[in-house]
Amino acid sequence: MVIKAILTAAVGLACIPAAFAQAADTAQSATSAAAATSAAPAAAASATGAPYSDEAVQKYAKALVAVNKVQVDTTVAAADKQAKMFAAVQEAGLDAQTFNQMSQAMQADPALAQRIQAATAAQH
Repeated sequence: MVIKAILTAAVGLACIPAAFAQAADTAQSATSAAAATSAAPAAAASATGAPYSDEAVQKYAKALVAVNKVQVDTTVAAADKQAKMFAAVQEAGLDAQTFNQMSQAMQADPALAQRIQAATAAQH
């Protein structure tokens, strides 16, 4: 099942490597105040167990599918994969921190994992 493979990849991506997160921090330094303001509600929502919005789940699913494609693309050099995954997450409308938070939350919340699985299936 493609969905199971993608979700398995997401579990493996629970935290995109530190270099990816550092690149996100560097790229967002110009808008750090705005990013902090928008990241705070997402962090609070996951900390309190509140569900992510349908829009956030859709963005995450889009990013997850794109990141998985980069990971399995043998034509992309290993050295270029981090940058491509970072770009894929941003193009989906998420920042790396939110992507990583949702990856972690998905592992602990079966209902969220199910919502993400359904949204990922709709991406195909």
